[in-house]
Amino acid sequence: AMQSFLWWDAPNPPEGCQWVRMEHAGVSFPEPYEPHGVKMKYDGEDVDLTPVQEEAATFFAATDPEGMHLGNPKTAKIFIKNFFADFRQILGKKHIIKDFSKCDFAPIRRHLEEQKMIRKAISDAEKKANKEDRNQVLFKYGYALVDGHLEKVGNYNMEPPGAFRGRGE
Repeated sequence: AMQSFLWWDAPNPPEGCQWVRMEHAGVSFPEPYEPHGVKMKYDGEDVDLTPVQEEAATFFAATDPEGMHLGNPKTAKIFIKNFFADFRQILGKKHIIKDFSKCDFAPIRRHLEEQKMIRKAISDAEKKANKEDRNQVLFKYGYALVDGHLEKVGNYNMEPPGAFRGRGE
């Protein structure tokens, strides 16, 4: 059994410090990107993308078309301009994709929706296994040893990659 930390009985750390010694396992990184192989369309034709290019296209496809970034005409123009500038860099100068208005991310968007429905329909056994995996990560990264006592860490998960979605205009 864990013993409660009696902070009021602990010796005070040096002036300007909140603790003297801390041990922590670091942060938990998300799983690496797995290419899905779904092609986006450009000017009505399927386009071959490298895994890095596909990942960037998937970031955009994951953005809700009716949401605050693409659903608002004021922010959509800026969001699309910023995304496409970065996407063009990833694609390279010789890539066929030159004009955003000819891009169709719908096939990737449909694939993402299908994957979401599959994740929601998992069995109880799979849910239990997933919970066990999350608990293993929690036990490894979710606690730090601070001056000899165990402290729960607030956020130990690295944010997964994605398109930056700022707030406001």
